[in-house]
Amino acid sequence: MAVLDLAQLSEELQLYQSKTRSWASAQSSRAQDTLQTSRVERQECQSALSCLEQETQHLAQREAQCETRLREQNDETRQLESKLTLGSAQQAASASRLGEQKACLGQDKEILERHRAGVQQWQASQSTVIEALETALSMYRSKLSLQIRRSEERLGELEVIFGDLSREPDSQHWKVGVSIDEQELYQVTSCKPPLDNLSESLDVLNQSKDFSAFVRAVRRQFCRKAET
Repeated sequence: MAVLDLAQLSEELQLYQSKTRSWASAQSSRAQDTLQTSRVERQECQSALSCLEQETQHLAQREAQCETRLREQNDETRQLESKLTLGSAQQAASASRLGEQKACLGQDKEILERHRAGVQQWQASQSTVIEALETALSMYRSKLSLQIRRSEERLGELEVIFGDLSREPDSQHWKVGVSIDEQELYQVTSCKPPLDNLSESLDVLNQSKDFSAFVRAVRRQFCRKAET
């Protein structure tokens, strides 16, 4: 009976030892697994820490870039404000120059208008004088065979043509061209054939303003020339 108890006890002891080894093995395996897991987690933590450090450096770089950009924007703002101030001064100067130019232009327009009015007045007076001359000389046309016309070659010239100074049918007309300048003085612009003492008759005309007397004087000179 005692032998059986020892055998049974031996079996139970072996079973207990087997269970103990199994439990120890299981605990060891779990411990190794836990250790491996801890290593993995540690590596992951180190990796995460490294990533965090990189992100921190990146954020620091971006912060530095933002500060640099902010300084540049502040500089640009100051430059724009300076240019705006300068532009306002230039705009004021331009407005002043424009006002001066407008004033000068207004003065030039007034001078031009006065000049135009003077030219128109002179043209009107010249036309009036020429018309008066034509009227004064019309009475001599039939008696003296005069022909009075405006020159087609010279603007503002009045031609006085004497048609009865030569009895030859094919002889050329004797004529003198007269105009009036801006000082309302008579000027001889043409004379065919030329006369030697025509300037004296012209001086008398400008003093007396008697055009009919001038025509008679020219006719007498032409007659003397035709007789020679």
